[in-house]
Amino acid sequence: MEVQPSLDGRNSRIPSLTASTKAADSGYVMPDRTNSMAATSPFELESKLPSAPPTPQISEPSLQTLRSTPPRRSYTKKHGKMSDDFRDRVEFWQTLYKFVPEHCEVKNVNRSLVDMKVGKCYKLSRTELYLNVSLYLRVDIPNDPVGQLLITGYQFWSNEYRKGPIKFMMGLCSAMASKDFDIPQMFSNSNIKCPLRKGVLYYVYKLSPNATNMPPLIPDGRWKIQTDYLYLNRCTIGSVEWYTGIEYPIIFE
Repeated sequence: MEVQPSLDGRNSRIPSLTASTKAADSGYVMPDRTNSMAATSPFELESKLPSAPPTPQISEPSLQTLRSTPPRRSYTKKHGKMSDDFRDRVEFWQTLYKFVPEHCEVKNVNRSLVDMKVGKCYKLSRTELYLNVSLYLRVDIPNDPVGQLLITGYQFWSNEYRKGPIKFMMGLCSAMASKDFDIPQMFSNSNIKCPLRKGVLYYVYKLSPNATNMPPLIPDGRWKIQTDYLYLNRCTIGSVEWYTGIEYPIIFE
């Protein structure tokens, strides 16, 4: 305790408020932070800071994960719909529009390349139209360079069918093995499989496309889908013209 002079000349005992006196009274010795901070470099201070939590490693999703697939549904072939195992094999899947089949025709049969036994369409109801074909090939079609498919879409405008936005070509063997355009289901009752040999009886029964396995957002209206079967990309083996309507259901909200 220090003795400090007062204003009237008297000596009074006033406790000192210095840090050293407080430490001496309490018995606690305060550390010298000034010297410790001065002796520490900024790099050392940064190293003493708590480290940030590690960044979680997120693996890049695969293409199969990114592909949006609709929920599975329980369909039966008895009612004209698809089963789950067939649904796993197709690429397109839509329910925005439906087909209203009108009729179909088999045309431009080249008798020098094919011996057509049966080529006829049967319409059983407003929504059921089937094509039955039975034939013998007079030439071999072992691969895509020998046989091709030319698919052209004609939309009905001003009382006639005019070429629309659909036109493409693909190899015949590649088309038969494709999952697009409802091909596996259309040829489910068929023995047509590459390589195709001459003198063999090939058939397909109850061929009927299903709109649920077609590309989405095709314009509505009346359509003619013409499929030309080509030999060596220049000779027509035969053609199938499929006349159908595309309807989008009206949704009331």
